[in-house]
Amino acid sequence: MKGLSHAAKRSLATWGTAFAHVAKRVSMNIDFVSSLTPDDETRIINELMARLTAMLDELPIAYSLRVKSARGEVFDHSHCPRAALDEAVHL
Repeated sequence: MKGLSHAAKRSLATWGTAFAHVAKRVSMNIDFVSSLTPDDETRIINELMARLTAMLDELPIAYSLRVKSARGEVFDHSHCPRAALDEAVHL
């Protein structure tokens, strides 16, 4: 956020907070149960995250992915398209 004015940073923070509140109400949870070994599970999660982010990054949506493995490892990725950031700055 380097180079943004204090007001723009405050707007982005407000937008991010609003998005987080909305996301809690409209989130999608997917549970996947398998017989994978923990090492295989980690490899699958990394590949799954790569493919999902490649697909979702093409859409004009803000999203956050979070996968927790059976070992308790957490993999996450968030994306906010530039248009949404620009709109938040002008609010």
